[in-house]
Amino acid sequence: MSITTSSHAVVGTPLRPLRRGRDNCILGGVCGGFATRLGIKERNIRVIFALLTLIFGLGILLYMTFWLVLTRSGEEHSIIQQIFQKRREAQFVLVAFIATVILIITLQTAGGWTSDGFGWPLVLSGFAAFAVWRGASNDERNRLTEFFNTAPFIGGAFSKSRTGSCCASSSAPLSLSSDCTNCTTWAASGGGPARGSSGRRS
Repeated sequence: MSITTSSHAVVGTPLRPLRRGRDNCILGGVCGGFATRLGIKERNIRVIFALLTLIFGLGILLYMTFWLVLTRSGEEHSIIQQIFQKRREAQFVLVAFIATVILIITLQTAGGWTSDGFGWPLVLSGFAAFAVWRGASNDERNRLTEFFNTAPFIGGAFSKSRTGSCCASSSAPLSLSSDCTNCTTWAASGGGPARGSSGRRS
């Protein structure tokens, strides 16, 4: 049975249980969830995580960990639980985790960039981000896709990487779901502009 908490934090009124926010979230809803649980403003929690990030990147690692283990409001299971409910996904994520640990140990032994204290939390956070994407529900994954699609700079990079370099020349923003008709026309015509087109923008 899914449990839904208040869509926004009610200042001065702590609400149980602790769930990741669904409507009062920017990324994973971790800050929104803690704000609702504690009855304080979301921005206060975000400031705390930002300050913790200055301490060897721990803020990012903690955020990603909570994103994995806390259940999202309106859903029945956390992301980590959803991963282990599917044997193939669990094996895939486990292999990625082992590879991440080996990478950290190797870099530490070789005196790599993880030895400065900031590196290993960032590497583990990268693994956590991978696990989040693999285990997130379809609804949350669609919301994340929409977020990255509309975010400045990030959305453009996503569009270019998925639609090819020919679309990168277009000034119009592209969505992740775009079929890139212009790219198809470009490829079909051997790299030139579509027939009947002057190749110039009006």
